[in-house]
Amino acid sequence: MGFGTVSRGGSSRWPDQRLCTVEMGPPCHTSCLSRRKSSSSPKIKVDLDSSTGIAVMKFQSPPVNSLSLDFLTEFCISLEKLEMDRSCRGVVVTSALPKIFSAGLDIMEMYGKSPERCGEFWKAVQEMWLKLYGSNMVTIAAINGSSPAGGCLMALTCDYRIMAENPRYGIGLNETQLGIVAPFWFKDTMVNTVGHRTTELALELGLLYSAPDALRLAWWTSWCRRTRC
Repeated sequence: MGFGTVSRGGSSRWPDQRLCTVEMGPPCHTSCLSRRKSSSSPKIKVDLDSSTGIAVMKFQSPPVNSLSLDFLTEFCISLEKLEMDRSCRGVVVTSALPKIFSAGLDIMEMYGKSPERCGEFWKAVQEMWLKLYGSNMVTIAAINGSSPAGGCLMALTCDYRIMAENPRYGIGLNETQLGIVAPFWFKDTMVNTVGHRTTELALELGLLYSAPDALRLAWWTSWCRRTRC
């Protein structure tokens, strides 16, 4: 299993573009767990290791971590709490579910709903994007499964991305495959990372990229490997 890392375009937090390594080994022993602050919620689990200042946010909203209004609200609240904790220097967002990072926006939040409800939902989507993009913490997406559409947006919004090399996993803004036009700020976030021409083709065709394809298109800047998937 391989992982690729990439920095968010234009980020000034790590100007030297250093490779970030994320520990994905077995659970810590009791002595390590005693240094952690933990909080659990229905859709997101947050663990903050006070010894390193690194928090891990795990999505746990079966079956595919869809970005519903409840999920987005909980995500923003969790991120705000970490921002207010001075001991937290960085956050890793990842999935607790196998084979999926996030399937993107919950389409049912936009079907048969009142204009007021749809407006509330889109405001929550924008708030997630703004809070994650503007965070004063270092943000890393550990993409351990497929990440289409809104899931891709979350990953692109982070400073760095790490994606598992698995032929079954794909990442991209594939909204056109569903007859939906990606908002301009989705597009701009992708342009900042992979450039205008690649973004243009990806959005027109609704492409999903595997990790090797993403490497070829310069999504990833370097690789590290682990022995277990």
